[in-house]
Amino acid sequence: MHLGFFDKGGVILGLKKTEKSITNDILRYFNKINRCYLYKRHGSVYNNSEPDISGVYYGYRVEIEVKLKGKDPTSGQAACLRRWAEHGAICGVARSLDDAKAIVSNGYYIYTGEKPEL
Repeated sequence: MHLGFFDKGGVILGLKKTEKSITNDILRYFNKINRCYLYKRHGSVYNNSEPDISGVYYGYRVEIEVKLKGKDPTSGQAACLRRWAEHGAICGVARSLDDAKAIVSNGYYIYTGEKPEL
């Protein structure tokens, strides 16, 4: 879903993506790839610092926090991403589909020495 911005005359000034639309773009793209499964983790009081997207890419755990441009993860979210990374997961903060592609591609390269074509 995109939020449109209008002036007083009803003219569209621009479109702004929401975290939900960025998340959906990432899930739609990666779940078409063979041997890749990502899902949206729904937050609750028990996992409010866990990343928005979780899953696996060619056998490697993937954790992605989705944020809008100009927004940073909370300290709890950043700590959770560090914890996942310390235990071998491919992780990062994505503000777009291209960010998510770079996170997964670079993480996979670190572990395998091979650069996937995303």
